Parts: sequence; structure tokens; C-alpha cells
Amino acid sequence: MKSVEKSASLLKLNKRELTLATSVLVGASALVLGKYVYSALNSRSGSSEEDQDSALVVNEERSIPDVMKAKSKDVVIIYGTQTGTSEDLAKRLSRSLQSDFSANPMVIDPQDFDVESLSRIGEGKIVVFLLSSTGDGEPTDDMISWYNKLIPENTPTNDDYSSLEAPKFQVPESEEISPDYVYDKDKPLKNLTFASFGLGDSSYVDFNAHSKHVTRRLVSLGATLLGPHGLGDGSKDTGADFAKWKDTVVPLIVDHIGLKPSSGSSAPYVADWIITEINKNAPIYDKKKFVKFRYSNIENESDLPPEQIKVDISNPWNSMVISAKHLSSPENEKSIVHIEFDISDSSITYTTGDHLYLWPFNFDLNVDSLFALMDVDPEQVINIVPNPDSTNSGSLPYSFNTYKNVLTFFMDVTTPTTQDTIKDVLMPNVKSQVGTEYLSKLVKDNDFYTEEIKKPVTSPGELLTKLVSIEADSNVSENERFKLKFDILLSMLPRQSPRQYSISSSSLETPNKVSASVAVLKYKNVNGLNRYGVSSNFIAAAVDVQIQKYGTLDGRAPSKVEPFDPPYALRHKMLTTELVQNNDFRIPIYIRKSTFKLPEDPRIPVVMVGPGTGLAPFRGFVRERAQMVISGVEDLGATVLFFGNRHERLDFIYGDELTDCFSTLGNNNPDSKLFTAFSRDIPGKKVYVQDRVIENGDLVYKLLFEQGGYFYICGDGSRMAVDVAKALKDIISLHGDKSSDPEEILNQMKKVGRYQSDTWYNGK
Repeated sequence: MKSVEKSASLLKLNKRELTLATSVLVGASALVLGKYVYSALNSRSGSSEEDQDSALVVNEERSIPDVMKAKSKDVVIIYGTQTGTSEDLAKRLSRSLQSDFSANPMVIDPQDFDVESLSRIGEGKIVVFLLSSTGDGEPTDDMISWYNKLIPENTPTNDDYSSLEAPKFQVPESEEISPDYVYDKDKPLKNLTFASFGLGDSSYVDFNAHSKHVTRRLVSLGATLLGPHGLGDGSKDTGADFAKWKDTVVPLIVDHIGLKPSSGSSAPYVADWIITEINKNAPIYDKKKFVKFRYSNIENESDLPPEQIKVDISNPWNSMVISAKHLSSPENEKSIVHIEFDISDSSITYTTGDHLYLWPFNFDLNVDSLFALMDVDPEQVINIVPNPDSTNSGSLPYSFNTYKNVLTFFMDVTTPTTQDTIKDVLMPNVKSQVGTEYLSKLVKDNDFYTEEIKKPVTSPGELLTKLVSIEADSNVSENERFKLKFDILLSMLPRQSPRQYSISSSSLETPNKVSASVAVLKYKNVNGLNRYGVSSNFIAAAVDVQIQKYGTLDGRAPSKVEPFDPPYALRHKMLTTELVQNNDFRIPIYIRKSTFKLPEDPRIPVVMVGPGTGLAPFRGFVRERAQMVISGVEDLGATVLFFGNRHERLDFIYGDELTDCFSTLGNNNPDSKLFTAFSRDIPGKKVYVQDRVIENGDLVYKLLFEQGGYFYICGDGSRMAVDVAKALKDIISLHGDKSSDPEEILNQMKKVGRYQSDTWYNGK
């Protein structure tokens, strides 16, 4: 194995351990460092005595220019991600720059570096920002620190920031920029050149706001934007948007750093990871740093009591499942489940309307199909560290794993392999002519790629199996055949990302319990093969385990799945191994604050539209308002909910409790009502939520436009949300001032937070 040739000392240390080792060296050389800092402050180019007194001390490990210099990098790609998409795009862009142009890029997580060091990035270097927006245009968790330093809280975000005071940056040394460079504290980034691409959703009023604000702010601080500011739209095709932007910007990046396209073949393939097989008896092996299951205790777990341990997206909490049930009838073609977690033993708090993030793990059948292509023992203990020669700067959470645990818990083994990855990772490792021709066609022929990979949602394992089959059918010689190595596979796969769900419980009613309502995704692809949503089927299996071992409120049996189905295998694994012990079944979760909230004043009316599992946040809203009535609130505004599904008998989820809640709410305010639309109950007459909104236009207009109510919508953004918006416009036109523009009225509601959306796009 290639990794054996690497330095043993590197293999023994993960990122945390390297940091500890470094701290010893730093402590031993404190006097020298102090002398260096003093000298540096006095050599800053063009800085006054006042600037020197207030200059920031440089931490080289967190300084982007210092790390770039130490690693001889000319491009730094910074991602801001909530679910891993922009990180994956960053790695793809990095590989492309390295392979096609022999550039020396590096990909970084902003949490590991100081934004103040951007001012010291010199000429001939470039920074690329790939920033996702989360919620309604909010910065991602990993970018919050940078964002708040660049744009302080409560700063108006509707201008170019030219009047906003510049934050304090590190003052460059004369040789870092150019001999004649003079630092300008009002334009501290005038030496910085950057490119920018945002990932957002145009159905939200603040489309790509995170990326837009950061880009404008950098320009206001003197930075130069290279090329167009790309805006990816998740409601359409972010991948296509990124490819178009990349084709325009990459030549500009290459020209800026003084490179030309690589002549002849691509640059040699460099694996992202170094993998070393470990003997359990070896001195370096520490079983405390070995993960047995994804939701084992984190490595180096704090000695603090649980309620004092910070929980965030980098450190989720292993929360106990305390309740689970099926919401839809077993006869229903789609399964919908309810799962509830105990957070009383943690530092987690939430507010009704927040989002729950949950980490699933992969089905054994998908993982085993990959091991069938490799000559490794899945249970072999390994150590994995980032390859310093690659652009990868990430690390896995645990020092020691098995091959199987890595694929089961940490990597995405189902998302189709991108054309970039096929070109930059697979093709350099394929020797045969037939294999190269097949992969080359996938890369160059978009229609062929769509038919082979995109439409059938072909997994990496299926792609690799077909490649091996093509070579076997063509009698490729043994020494020419493709042989999958684990480092190649890891370079192909994105990391497993947490899945986001709207919280369906009320923090007022159950502050120590949080629930989610999940539609289980299972369908057949264009070739008739079963496809399963990884997270939803993981949750469904967990629900079945809870029911089978501990019972359920409604006494319903576990869902019916065939023995060859991945959910069946997963459920069996949960029941027969250590995954469920002592009535204590835990899943890693994290809660993120949301702006999708009830009005602070309970007297304000609310109108909600939530068909299917779009009901989830509104179950929490309705229970919250009902709890207010029970608690003695008398002057409560009207609460109106429009809910829809296919069949009242089969999938009227939470039907009984909604009826009870609206009985309570209706006794307090006669305008509080529940309206339902079941599209398949009457043959030949489909009725949808937008039809019910129109039918009750008088009430909707009164509550929203005469009483200043809040409007909320959750669910499918591709059709339902569009149709409901049209219904609202029709109501305004019918009942409102004829000179008013319905579109402008709704836009104004969105700007002031009275029209809130939580929508998604159904794509397979």
C-alpha cells in the first residue's frame, strides 16, 4: 500500500494530536516568538506608530498567507457549507486547477483560519469563496465568525457597505505585498483578488444573501472581484450554474497566478488521504480513539457534565430516541414516520420553528458492494490522515476506524459521481483503452452522462462495477485492469452530510423533547431499480426498532419491507448488535436556529399552508398556540392551517391531535380553523391546498391584509408554493384595492418577515 512509504510520525497523529505537539514547540520557543512579533510590528509597510500599537498578533497556524507560503500554494478555496455541497464543489474546483493547470490550490474551512489574515495575501495569489446560504439567506455555521467580523450584527445589508467602518486586519510586512505597498486601514484588502460563487435558492426573498453580502463587503474593503459573481440556484440546477461560472472564471484565475493549461496529459493523480493499516497490538493504537459506531462518544470527550458541553454541527449530540410511530396507514403508498428525541441530558435548547440536523449511516448492502471491488478486510483497523501533497485540508473525526466504519458512517456512498471526479480521480487510475474510452465519454458527452449516471441516479459502486464489467467483457489483461484502492474511493466520495428537518414539536409545550416528521423516500429509477433515501430510511428503520423493542402509542407493527431491501438489513443490524442497548438507542443530532418563527405578539393572526410533511413546523406552531390558550392567554390571534395530502383515511397525519388543538383554538377565537384538501378521495376531482385557500379568500384576506397577519408556507417549492402564491395574488386582486400590485404587496410582506417560506424541491 502506498501509505506505508509515508512518514510514520505523520500517520500517528491526527489533526488534534498535531496541534498538541505544536503547542509544546510553541511553549518552548515563546521568547523567540515574542521577539519575532515585536520585529514584525516594527517592519509593517507604511504603518504608523498608532497602527503598530494596535496591530494584531499573527498566529501562523491560523494565518492563510503563512500556510500558503509554507505549502507553496497559489490558490486558496474557502467554502462555507451547512450540508457539504460547497465543500464538495471546492474540492472539485481544486482538483481541476491542479490537474489541468498544475496550480497549487488548497481547500480550507474558515473555522480553521483568521479572516484578519486576508490583508496579507500578496500579488499573484487568489482567494476563491464558495459560500452556501442557509435558511433565508443566512451565513452557514462555519462562516458565522468571519461574517460577524466583516459585517457586524444589526448592520443594514441593503447598501454597498462603503460607509461601514473597516474591521481590524493584520498589517502586511513590506515584502509580503510589494516594495511600494502602503497599508490603507480604510481599504485594508486592496491587495486581495478574489472570485466568488454562491449557493442558494431563488424561492427565498434573500436569494444567495450570504454570498452577496460577503462579496460586497470584500469589495468595499478594497478587494478586487475577478470575473462574474456566480449564483447557483438550488431550485433549478446548482451543478450547471457552477459549471458555467467555472468555465468563465478558471481561465481568469489561471491567468492571474501566471499559469497556462498543462501540456499533454493531466498532472499526476494525488490521493486526498493517506491510509495506514494498524495492528491492534501496536503501541500507537489507542482503543479510546476508535469509533465503533457513528454515535459512539466523541474522541477526547470532555469531562464536563453533558449540560455544559457545547453542541454544534461539528460536535453533534447523541440523543436518545424516546418515541416513534408511523403516521400514515400501512396501506398508504408513501410511508411517513414520527420520531422524538430526549434533549434533557444535553445543553441543547430550541425554539418552535428551528431545524433539526441528523446524521444517518449507510446501508450495509451499499457499503458491501464497494468492498466486493477491493482487496481489503472491511474489519481491518486503519488510521487516516489528510495527504499533505493533496489539496485536502480536512480530517475525519476519529484517529482509528475500520475500512467499513469509514464508509458506513462518514462517506456518501450513494450520490452519483460527478464528471469532474470521473476526470480527475478515476481516469488517471484506469489503464485500459476500453475503460478510458467509457470514462472519457462520460466526461465529454453530457447527454451520455445524463443517461448513464444522472437519470438512473447511479451510485459510485454501480459506476465502478460497470467499469470493471466493461474491462472483463473486453478481456482486458490482468495487469491492465482497474483495481479499486481505498484511497481512490475516498477521493471519489463526498463526506456524509447531516440531513435537515423542520422541528414538529413546540418548545413551549415540550422544552426537553424535540420531534421530526419524515416522509420515507423509496422509488424505482428509470431502469426499474429500487432507490432509497439514505436518511429517511435510516429514520424509518429506527422507528421500526423502537416499535419492535419498546412498543408504540398506537400499537402499530413495524413497516413491511422485504429481506433483500436495505431498510430491512439496517433494521436487523440495529436489533441484533450493540446499536440498541439497555433500552437506550441514540442518534447524533444538532439543532440550528431558524428565522421561521411565530410572531412575537400572540395577538397577530397566522395563516399556514403545509401539505404532506410540510405540516411539520406547523404542528409545532399549532401546538404552541393551543398551549398558550391552555396557559390562560385570552386575546390570541386567529390560527388558520391549510393541510393537504392524498387520502384522508390513509395519510391525514396528526389528524386527531390537530382536531383537538383546533377545538381549543376555536373556542378562544372563532376565526381559528383547520382546512383540509385530499386530492385522491373524490375520483375525477382533485382538490389541493391552493384550492382551499381560494375558497376561503374572504377569511384569508381579512386576517392577512386587514389585520396584519403573518403567512407561512412549507413544502414543495417547485409547484405547490408557486400555486399558493398565485392564489394569494388572486385574493388580493379580488378583495383589495384595484390599483394595488399583488406581486409588490407579497414582496413587501416578505421583506418585513410577514411572508415566510420553508420549501424544498423534489428531485431524485
